[in-house]
Amino acid sequence: MTPATDQPGENKTGQFKQQRFYARCCAVQYLYQLDAQNAWDCSEEALELFWEQLRDTFSESPMPSLRQAWRYSCQLIRGVCDTHDQLDALICKAAQNWSLQRMGVVDRSILRLSAYEIVHVPQVSAVTAIDEAVELGKRFGQADSPRFINGVLDRIRKESAAPRS
Repeated sequence: MTPATDQPGENKTGQFKQQRFYARCCAVQYLYQLDAQNAWDCSEEALELFWEQLRDTFSESPMPSLRQAWRYSCQLIRGVCDTHDQLDALICKAAQNWSLQRMGVVDRSILRLSAYEIVHVPQVSAVTAIDEAVELGKRFGQADSPRFINGVLDRIRKESAAPRS
């Protein structure tokens, strides 16, 4: 699945998908920074600074609603920050024979983001979260990232769908 292009006559569904993919790209970049610095700062000031950098970078962007994408990105970032210990435990359990430290920072960031969507965002189907994560892996990760990400997230999906006792 590739992000929709912003072409004249594109329907709203395509624009929505493009905004959501862009939001996930922004979130992964922010989560990467947090992980690399080992500082889980999701303060309004830190997010606002990141937003200013994005606005400057994408001032020529053809995307019609950069701010709407940013709102969803902030929701994801805050959610991951608030639950990153829980998400890390899920990822460790699902990533058989892989410690978090052994994973690349990009892969960890994508896994945290998508695990958050699978477990905590019921409006996003697990299949959509996994598909988008695979695309993020292709864009930002190593050659084997998409396959690794898909496998770990599929295990998380199965575990989160299992009935609770």
